[in-house]
Amino acid sequence: ESRRARINEIVSKRQIVKQNEAKRLAEFERYQQLEHEQLAALNRLQHDNTMRELERQRELEKERSDARLAKFKLEMQREKSRQQDLEARHSIQASRRDKDRDRDRDRRE
Repeated sequence: ESRRARINEIVSKRQIVKQNEAKRLAEFERYQQLEHEQLAALNRLQHDNTMRELERQRELEKERSDARLAKFKLEMQREKSRQQDLEARHSIQASRRDKDRDRDRDRRE
């Protein structure tokens, strides 16, 4: 009888130990699942931040490119204006030379 009670007590303690181990294992698995979910969320955040940063860099580069193009167009327009001014001055000078030449010729005649 005493031996039977002792065996039952040992069996009962083993069941308690197994139950505790099962609880700890379930707790550990839940912890691992939470850790996995947190890591996945962190990865998504990092990816989103990286994508936003890349988009911001693309926008900045486009703004810089647009500014360079506008500057280039402005320089081209200025060069065109300078060329037109130079051509106008040459035309005026040529016209004056022609008038002077005609006047000198008329005087000689």
